[in-house]
Amino acid sequence: MAFLLGKKPHVPGAVSWHYRDIFDRKKLMKPPLVFGHIWNATPVPMLGNDRAGNCVWCTQAHILQAMQRGIGKKETVFSDDSVFADYSAVTGFALGDPSTDQGTGMADGASYWRKTGIHDASGKAHPISAYVSLRLHDIDELMQAAFDFGGVALGVQLPKSAEEQWDHEEPWHYWGRKSSILGGHAVALLGRNHNGDAVIATWNGITAASTEWIVQYMDEALAFFSLEYLDERGINPRGFDRAELEKRIGALA
Repeated sequence: MAFLLGKKPHVPGAVSWHYRDIFDRKKLMKPPLVFGHIWNATPVPMLGNDRAGNCVWCTQAHILQAMQRGIGKKETVFSDDSVFADYSAVTGFALGDPSTDQGTGMADGASYWRKTGIHDASGKAHPISAYVSLRLHDIDELMQAAFDFGGVALGVQLPKSAEEQWDHEEPWHYWGRKSSILGGHAVALLGRNHNGDAVIATWNGITAASTEWIVQYMDEALAFFSLEYLDERGINPRGFDRAELEKRIGALA
């Protein structure tokens, strides 16, 4: 596998806002077994993650595209160059200089997405309104957030077994024994399949990850609130309207 990683180690407390601070899961509609704005034939662009450790930036682009699919909007086109430009703006990355390819912290990527916006292939910025952290190893909260807001960014310590499973087109599942860790990786958790496994978009494809695998290797996760996940009526696919979302987001401040 020629694909790269690029998530810096999780920094506890780097994100001070939590999903549970603004949503009481007991009062929300539980996700169905199968959900998500992604299908087996959905194209997933590589966006340069075979040439640099920009997985955090690719994940954010993949999540935005999933949001747009969810409301029937034309997907924003990203390019390697546009994703590299955002990676460079935050970290000083320069393509061709390996010493600058040091990866990105997920909190740093999310902060830039909110304050500046990630840029598409035409140079247009797409900011989000807010982002929150999710409980470590809380699968129910992960799935609730992915269901409510189109996907979440899942940070893992990727085991070598996942590399081998990817190469053999197998889901990511825990072998029940230790596997060496390749490094930190950020992926887009975009839904759940009929087996109850998370649907994951990363690199240039789609895989699934079992609950046990996520619990074993997850080290952080973020959810994002974007007005681009609202349809022309100002409502997202889960029924949250703009006024309610802005009220909840305002409470974070």
